[in-house]
Amino acid sequence: HGQNITLLDPCFNPGYTRNVSTADLYSSPCVSDRRILTIPQTIQIKGTGNYQLCKDKVENIFNLSHCSYSRCSFNGIFQPMLQGEFGAFSAFYFVMDFLKVTKEKVSLDGVKDSVERHCSKPWAEVKREAVRIKEKYLSEYCFSAVYILNLLDLYGFNSSSWEDITFFGKRSLKRRAVEGAGAAGSGSQRCAERLSHLPVRPSGWILTLWGSLQSLEGLSDVSLQQALARCWLILGHRSTKI
Repeated sequence: HGQNITLLDPCFNPGYTRNVSTADLYSSPCVSDRRILTIPQTIQIKGTGNYQLCKDKVENIFNLSHCSYSRCSFNGIFQPMLQGEFGAFSAFYFVMDFLKVTKEKVSLDGVKDSVERHCSKPWAEVKREAVRIKEKYLSEYCFSAVYILNLLDLYGFNSSSWEDITFFGKRSLKRRAVEGAGAAGSGSQRCAERLSHLPVRPSGWILTLWGSLQSLEGLSDVSLQQALARCWLILGHRSTKI
C-alpha cells in the first residue's frame, strides 16, 4: 500500500503529470470487478507524447478478432460501404478544431501530421498556447485525436473518402437550421430556435450522415438527441441509403 506507482502514458504530452485516484479508476462498472486490492490509493501518470505508441495502444482497445459478415468495423459489427457526405460534430469537431483542420479541407495525411506534432509537443508549450482551454480537455486532445482517427479508419474512411467528412460545431448547426427555415416553413424556424439552445459541448462521440438518424443514440443528452432528430426530419436533408 505504501508503494508509489508511476505509469508512463504515450497519449499525454511529454511533461504532463496527473495524480489519479484508484477508487475513481475502478468506479466504472466495466472494470469494477478487476480492482487490484494491493494497488495504492493514488497513482501518478506521466505523459511521454509518443504518437505511434499511443496509436498502437488505442488500436488494442478494439476487438478485430471475429466477423460473421462480409465486412466489420470492430467487435463483430457489420460495416456497410461508405456512401455520400458525412457530418462530424460534438467531440469530433472540438478536437479537430483545436488542431486547426476544420476551417478548410485538410487531407487525411495532413491531419495525421497535425496530430503527431501535437502529441509530441511539450506540455508547458501546449498550456502556453491554449490558456483559455480547461486543462481537463487540453490534456486529452492527443488521445482523443488518435482515437478519432482510429475509429474513422475502422469505419472505412481512407484518404479519398476523408474528403466527404465535414466537421462542424454549434454555429454550423444553427446556420444549417436557419438556411433551411425558408424552404421548410415554421417547423424549421422552431428547429433553428431549438438548436440555438444546444449546449456548447454536447456529450457523446457522434458521426452522422446528413439526414440520417442512425448515430443519434450515441448522445447521452436525451433532449439534445430529440432536438437533433426532429431537426433532421424537419429540414429534410438529403439522406444516403447504405
